[in-house]
Amino acid sequence: MRNIVTLFFIALFGCLYGCQSNVQSDLDKLFAQKPEIKLPIQLSNIESDDIGMPIYFACADSLLVVSEMFKSHFITVYNTNNGQIINRFASKGNGPNELLGVSGIYFSNDHLLIHSPMPHRMLYIQNSDLLESPTSFQRTTGFKEEAASYLKIAPVADGLFMGTAMLNHADKGGQFALANTDGKFLRAVDQYPLNKELKSVPNHDLAFGFQGALSPSADGRYALYSGPLHGVLKFFRFDKDNPVKIKEYVFAFPQFTSRADPQNQTYGVQVSQESIAGTISVAVSDDSYYILFSNKQPREFKSDIIYVFDFHGNPTQKILLDEPIKAIVYSKKGHSLLAYRETTDALRIDIIKLP
Repeated sequence: MRNIVTLFFIALFGCLYGCQSNVQSDLDKLFAQKPEIKLPIQLSNIESDDIGMPIYFACADSLLVVSEMFKSHFITVYNTNNGQIINRFASKGNGPNELLGVSGIYFSNDHLLIHSPMPHRMLYIQNSDLLESPTSFQRTTGFKEEAASYLKIAPVADGLFMGTAMLNHADKGGQFALANTDGKFLRAVDQYPLNKELKSVPNHDLAFGFQGALSPSADGRYALYSGPLHGVLKFFRFDKDNPVKIKEYVFAFPQFTSRADPQNQTYGVQVSQESIAGTISVAVSDDSYYILFSNKQPREFKSDIIYVFDFHGNPTQKILLDEPIKAIVYSKKGHSLLAYRETTDALRIDIIKLP
């Protein structure tokens, strides 16, 4: 397996079977005939005195789990009923219940799944244990990396995982890797969208240039791929171990130059300041994706526009907010979006009530 040293760190950041649709269109034109609604951001009771820099969010019932970058612990658990912090865990380190980083958190069935990228593994914690302190990781899945170096991994249907990856095997054109619960690489999935400038770019540069994440539905049967530095949206359905790309939109290609040095096993890209911000955050309800998207230049990782798609990639409505926000997560209990935003005197997690 190759060690990946990301020279430019983006932080917030087989073939497919079945029907595929590749649509190139301006995002606002795509929503031109769709309903447009204005929604206010309402104050919540979630404690905001000690919010650091939230990166990833997950919500189930009254539990809001936030992964923060610059705190003593990576994971903070809130009770959305009263807004209080009920647990903090996963401190930085190599010891028991410690992590070197987090690159994704997901609720799946009755577990919280945490993707730890160094080394790549998925940690499982029962939802009920999130109420306890300290919290122990109950089960660990390791990902064998002789075939693929994963940038992001997400749980999908029937105990499978799909990740954006730098593939190390013969299929240099694949964008994603499918793996089972043992971390065994199964096959490459889908191809990078290419324009004239990217046709000769090697896989390792494409992997970092298109770096993004999968946002799966709660049951893992659907997932959306999007990235913060390009305008690409890919909608997938999972029929057992058979991923099907339902629809793909290409609004803008990433613009980058290589920082890779394969001889020394270092990889990365330098992203152009002309690249659009792309997808800042995605929230997933029972039937829709809520995409916080920015097309401002230079890159600006906040937006006051949310584009809503159904699971099949069809645009349904456009939401206009009364101020820009930085991230969203769906709360089924209140049929609302919890929104991370910066006010003049505080960092807050507030509420957007959905109609």
